[in-house]
Amino acid sequence: MDANEENHESQQKKHLDRRKKPYHRLQVCIVGPPNAGKSTLYNRLCRPSRRRPALVSPTAGTTRDTLEAEGQLGGLFFDIMDTAGLTRTAQMASLRPVHADVILFTLDGRERVTRLVQEWARWLRQSFLSSRNDDTSILVLCNKLEHTATHRDDFDEHWHEWLSLGLGEPLAISAIHGDGLADLAVILQEEHEKRMHLSDDDTAEQRTHDEKNETNECEDKPLTMAILGRPNVGKSTLVNTLFGAERVLTGPNPGVTRDAVTIPWQWKDHVIHLVDTAGIRKPQHTSKSHSYSANDSTWLEEQAVQDAWRALQFSHVAVLVLDATARQLTQQDLRIAAAIVEEGRALVVVVNKMDTLLEEDYSVTDLEKDVRDHLESRFPMLRKTPIVVLSALHQTSQNIQKALLPVVIRAEQRWQRKITTGQLNQWMAEIQKEYSSGSGFPKIKYMVQTNTRPPTFVLFTNHVPANDSYLRYLTRHFQDTFELYGMAVRLFFRTSKNPFVSASTSNKTTRGGSGLGGRAARQERKVKALKSGETVKRRRRIKRK
Repeated sequence: MDANEENHESQQKKHLDRRKKPYHRLQVCIVGPPNAGKSTLYNRLCRPSRRRPALVSPTAGTTRDTLEAEGQLGGLFFDIMDTAGLTRTAQMASLRPVHADVILFTLDGRERVTRLVQEWARWLRQSFLSSRNDDTSILVLCNKLEHTATHRDDFDEHWHEWLSLGLGEPLAISAIHGDGLADLAVILQEEHEKRMHLSDDDTAEQRTHDEKNETNECEDKPLTMAILGRPNVGKSTLVNTLFGAERVLTGPNPGVTRDAVTIPWQWKDHVIHLVDTAGIRKPQHTSKSHSYSANDSTWLEEQAVQDAWRALQFSHVAVLVLDATARQLTQQDLRIAAAIVEEGRALVVVVNKMDTLLEEDYSVTDLEKDVRDHLESRFPMLRKTPIVVLSALHQTSQNIQKALLPVVIRAEQRWQRKITTGQLNQWMAEIQKEYSSGSGFPKIKYMVQTNTRPPTFVLFTNHVPANDSYLRYLTRHFQDTFELYGMAVRLFFRTSKNPFVSASTSNKTTRGGSGLGGRAARQERKVKALKSGETVKRRRRIKRK
């Protein structure tokens, strides 16, 4: 057993210990062949408040990685996993549903039982129904059986074929319409109570405790770290190296990752959710049409990019992965960085593939300086952004964890920092000394922090500054004072009303020749009168004697 496997087992043990509660949460895993409706069932069973839907299309092999989420069916909460479609028997060994209490063997109920399905069923019986793993239950789901007489008749006619799999009676469902999910909810509830060994009164008490724990989990959210970047820059390799195992699919060709894969993980005392996303290409490389055919890969790529942007919206820290061979940010890297700034997330830049730098006169320090200069020249608010140079393919898991994760944790702490009003007023007094109010700059009366994640502040002034140079100065000085680097600090000006100007005076329009805009008003009335054919009456001035 090598170091990576030992690290993976230790991290997995920590992950299981973290998830232990005073009760047992049901672990449900969906397996089956391609195009059997597994992802549709996964999206149906995911909890609505925490749903990150999987990509669904008629193309076989759309799902390539194992997706994990929190599921809900009726009043039962459970953990659910979606897996890639099985194409051969040897692929069953790579599923790793070893912690699943219930395996949903999902098949297309409109088709006959093939020899390959029988081999999968035999492998499931040998792996999970033996004496060693007798606590795992397998349920056969015959999907895509809507309320049509033809499909139901075919299913009833071949009932004996489904029983020959040796996995019990199959359950007819329709994931897209929700048919048969009530029966599935009863079965899952029985499996949950069987493992809990609870009576009816204890079950009700346990559900109340479940709701309390759900509320506590919402208050204490884990650190969500989204891995973003262009295709084929090493994002999935970085996730596997951090996790210490082959958790997501990798390959030399771009476009391997499609779904945004969330991996719950614990590093030391910090609970982290790693989110691996698909590579974000240039806008002209994706189609804007939402119509697709059975073999349309363009639509899948577009949906994968949208899923990556959705992962950015739910993240706390965005890790932008760059390719060291470019030695700077490309145009697409700058577009992704602009989206991170606009979304208000903390940014950490990772320059991957440093092993490709073969020139002796070009060091890692030079690479970091070039990337930083290019980033700050395009985004001045991103000064002193953390930059980590590494090689996810050749460095060990422990080295990358020590180099990257402390930087990410500090970035999140800065991102959700709360600054007291006293500290803000003290900083405001220093600003007022350097910039006098008589020089045309606004006078800051007081300042408050209205929000965190990202840090947002409101400055109450007598008037809004005429140009943006004063705002840029305030942002730069504010970041240097409170060390809020690697994020966009949002400063807003709010003016107070002048008590000496009444509403009637401010809303009064001037129609004569005097006052602001008087000449423009006269010209407008003349043009309007000439268009309508009316004569313009001139006002004669009475000369005073």
